Amino acid sequence: MNNVAGLRGSKNGIRIASMRWPAIWGFTVLMMIWIAAAFAEPLSDQSPRSFEIPPQSLSSALLQFSEATNQELMVDASLTQGLQSQGVSGEHTPAAALSAILAGTGLTYLLTGSGAMTVIKAPVPAATPGSPSSELPGDTSRAANQKPVKVPEILVKDVRARDDYSTYAPSESTTGTKTETPITEVPQSISIITRKEMDARAVTSVADAVRYTPGVQAEGFGFDSRGFDWFFMRGFDALATNDYRDGLRQVGRNFTFFRTEAFGLERVEVLRGPSSMLFGQGDAGGVINRVSKLPSLDAPREVRLRLGNFDQKQLALDVGGAATDSGSLLYRFVGVGLDTDTQDRYSSSSTVENRRLYIAPSVTWNVTNKTSLTVLGDVLINRTPGFSFSGTPPDYTTNLRFLTGDPSYSKFNQDQYTAGYRFEHRFDSVWTLRQHMRHGQVNVVYHRLDGDDLDADGRTILRSAANFNDRLQQYALDTQLIAKYDFGITEHTTMAGVDWWRADATTQQYQDAAPSLDLLVPFYGQVIPTPTTPVMNIKQNVQQLGFYLQEQMKIDRHWLLTLGLRHDRTSVDSDDRLTATEQTQRNNAFTYRAGLTYLTDFGLAPYVSYTESFLPQIGTDVNGKPFDPTRGKQYEAGMKYRLSSFPALFIVAFYDLTKTNVLTQDPTTPLFSRETGRIRSRGIETEAKASLAEGLDLTLAYTFNDMQVTESNDVDLGKRPVIVPKHMASGWLDYTLQQGLLTGFGGGAGVRYIGSRYNDLENLSIMPSYTLVDAAVHYSRGPWYYALNASNLLNTDYLATCSGGCYRGFERMVIATVRYRW
Repeated sequence: MNNVAGLRGSKNGIRIASMRWPAIWGFTVLMMIWIAAAFAEPLSDQSPRSFEIPPQSLSSALLQFSEATNQELMVDASLTQGLQSQGVSGEHTPAAALSAILAGTGLTYLLTGSGAMTVIKAPVPAATPGSPSSELPGDTSRAANQKPVKVPEILVKDVRARDDYSTYAPSESTTGTKTETPITEVPQSISIITRKEMDARAVTSVADAVRYTPGVQAEGFGFDSRGFDWFFMRGFDALATNDYRDGLRQVGRNFTFFRTEAFGLERVEVLRGPSSMLFGQGDAGGVINRVSKLPSLDAPREVRLRLGNFDQKQLALDVGGAATDSGSLLYRFVGVGLDTDTQDRYSSSSTVENRRLYIAPSVTWNVTNKTSLTVLGDVLINRTPGFSFSGTPPDYTTNLRFLTGDPSYSKFNQDQYTAGYRFEHRFDSVWTLRQHMRHGQVNVVYHRLDGDDLDADGRTILRSAANFNDRLQQYALDTQLIAKYDFGITEHTTMAGVDWWRADATTQQYQDAAPSLDLLVPFYGQVIPTPTTPVMNIKQNVQQLGFYLQEQMKIDRHWLLTLGLRHDRTSVDSDDRLTATEQTQRNNAFTYRAGLTYLTDFGLAPYVSYTESFLPQIGTDVNGKPFDPTRGKQYEAGMKYRLSSFPALFIVAFYDLTKTNVLTQDPTTPLFSRETGRIRSRGIETEAKASLAEGLDLTLAYTFNDMQVTESNDVDLGKRPVIVPKHMASGWLDYTLQQGLLTGFGGGAGVRYIGSRYNDLENLSIMPSYTLVDAAVHYSRGPWYYALNASNLLNTDYLATCSGGCYRGFERMVIATVRYRW
């Protein structure tokens, strides 16, 4: 755990790297401007066609209408809230079908000057016949000649998305296919943690957000004041390989990992199982995609104050909305300031603190009703004089609260910056072009004191001081061309894409001897010079260029076939400046995905799928041959059930996942490795998320994971990998009274169970299971919201693991929240 990820590799890169980034960026912007100018005028097809839209909520009916016609449809989300539609059936023009859908709702529509349909409140009929106000709903004889109306305009698809994400059980995902696809149509196990759920549980980190998610073991190494999100997905370490923000990879090297502020997220999407067809290189466990808060017309305007134990103080702000009367320019600003102590404390009563500043501005320009550009960025500055190992190795002391560091020297300072854009243009009713770009940088200065050995007196720890100066820069670009069309009894969503990312990382480490520390009478505040002896100075360049093609074909409205193919070229160039050696390692890989889903009329969707992953490995074998990438192959079968009467989604998945080319000891030359290992992960995941009634929300999850090393030349053959439990279960229920004298009062309670884990490769040392209880009470009245949350309510004392040292779990945390919205 000391070094999060190693640095080894090789030199020559993908040839696209020879093209300067400003040139790529400038060319891309020019192309987008040309496309927007050439195709700015929207098309509107009003020929008769068949409609089968059943009675349902108005927002859902409008969504189906938009998808069936590929017609740009604008509506203010507040207009459809609580309204039902009688639907439409038979042959109609799109205009007549829309009139039928809106019948009896008090709404009508107009054609804007650009040809888009805009839903508005129906005018009140006047007494004078023939006056403009006496026009019937849907009558476009006058509207077609009117000037474009200035009303708050957002895509009807956005109405559905925001309505869903305000529940525990959203219906769509953008991670499962890189398109807006219903979760029931993604042939893979997927979970979404919405903003509503994160607020109810007073989530403080991404790891906290996924605590109640099946297949994901959050906080596998317990409490970490540096803020690393230690995930294991289906048993595989996901910290360094499965981190995504808005669909783009966030690379990590050594100690430079992009830290994500939870308050800056709209939701977290978890796609389980190999996912290289969509995202390129990654480990077999899956992907955790953090979705940012973006500008919108109905963005909440809120200020939030949090106070808690460990002297926690946090102030957060989230404001946004329309910057112009027409709603063509939207903005959002998110800011967080944090000042808190942590559960780590020196015996001298000095605390390990954490101070953070986070700001994230973003602007969306709706150039036309078919073209939009969002520019976004964030800055995160984090300071903690900590992460001093406590009780490691175990034979130092049985007091796991003992810290080997020193408040005069230990620190972990992280400065992080990102900037990027999201561009989308719809050419016509079929074709859409999207492009996402982000540039980011992480700088880390890390001072650490390590206990190297125990003196012969049995009480003196011999220490060394380490100084890390790490820096990482990353560029990521993903371009997609999407076509949605019908052919006979089939409906198609075809996507062709190319993505590229590059990370330049520099790691410098200096290390010298440090003053020893007495276990029984520790003396902190000693003078510890910053080390000057270099032990590592490595510059590394990592790149990926991928081309992918995906087809989602729905046959006769019930059968859905999902197919995907991808080819990646990766390279790692490493320059060891201390030894004056350079290494180059390149890999090419094809990955595939295939899934078949049956969509019933009553919401049940059984599916089967096959997916693959690959992950390059750094280094060479005894003969100097570069290691082949690890490969993940998974067969999955399951069922998803979506209720139509209220937001509820139930998922059960059975999977058989194998990771091959795992490094294992070379039996002829033990100092070297071979890529001949194999790990099998089989299991069952179940999840239920539901907003059962107004104010009543539920999430349940269970994981059974039978993991085993099936091929190895080491002592782990036939054993279970360390840290990974076989059983995990969780449940959270939250209820708010909707009427009576106590209207607005509510509370929630949750239980998390983590099964036993092994600490060593031979499975001789076992860590017992533990159960944690969370709770909340809250009250809302008007724009005010008050809450008191407690995680690990009973303050259960547990160890996350003793693999490579013992790491304590999270102590009880109590947070009081006051929020005001306007």
